[in-house]
Parts: sequence; C-alpha cells; structure tokens
Amino acid sequence: MRWGAALLVAMSLATPAWAEPEPAPQAPPSGDSEPASKGIGQRLIYYVPSRLADAIDPVRLRLRFGPGFGFGLRVTRPLSFYVGGHAAFFVGLRGPRSAPIPPSPFGTEADGSRAVTTGNRRRAPVTVPPGYTASELGLGFHLAIFGLDLGFDPLEVADLAAGLVLIDFRGDDF
Repeated sequence: MRWGAALLVAMSLATPAWAEPEPAPQAPPSGDSEPASKGIGQRLIYYVPSRLADAIDPVRLRLRFGPGFGFGLRVTRPLSFYVGGHAAFFVGLRGPRSAPIPPSPFGTEADGSRAVTTGNRRRAPVTVPPGYTASELGLGFHLAIFGLDLGFDPLEVADLAAGLVLIDFRGDDF
C-alpha cells in the first residue's frame, strides 16, 4: 500500500502542470556581440574534464518513470516521428550537452504533444523537452509508468576527436 501511495505522489509531481518551462535564450547585453573566448590556459586546465564529458556526450540512455504512453523514432530532427505524451522522472545518461555545464544524471521531462508530430517537436506543447540535438539518432517509448529513451549523436564523436587537439566546434567544453 505504501508503494502505491509513493507511486501516486511521484506521478502527480511529474505531471506537465508541475514542470518548469525551459527558459528562453537571452541575447547578450548591448555592445557585446560575441561571448569572450576561452584562453589556452583555461582549455588546458579543463582538458581532462572536457574530454571525459565529450566521451559520454554521444550516448543517451535514460529510464523514465511516470505516467504516459508514446513512441518515437529519430533519424535527425527533420526526420523524427513521435506519437503520444508523457510526464516523467528520468535517470541515466542525458545525451549531448549543448552548453559547457555538467549534465545532471536525473531530472524531469514532459512531452505533452499527445499527437503525431514530425520534424521539430517544439511546435507541440512541450513543457520540459528532452533536449534532442539536430543530428541525434534514436528511439524511445513510454508504456504506462515506465519508459526508455536511447540515442546516439555521431557529431559528438567528431567533437570528441577534435577536442583531443583543443578544437571545440560544438561549444560545450568547460
């Protein structure tokens, strides 16, 4: 009985109504058109942590727990397909970073599309999107209270290789 009550509390906390919307990107203050570039000293100090993060960036492997039904297939963003919706807690590898911050191995996400969508799923009412990249390949499903999201981004492998010689074309090094 306690497990049932805990599950109901977890499911109610994972609903889209409780999820925070993703903040909109902010433009740099007037007069600053480019962010300051990282110097060679900073690149050398953060070399090992950046390469370790680059090594796990290509893979998305997340278990999801929360209410929902859905199935999705991604062969790059323009060729993606998704039907369904979910609101869930997740644990696992988050997938590609889009910023020089360490990703959390757990969190919440909600996809409230509840309809067949193709291409850029941001047109759907997504409250906390999974953060797929344009070049990511993957698939995911969600059945009742359990889901799985798998993905692989080949450009992140190239970013890792380029990072070995201090080139960061994805802009995600620390």
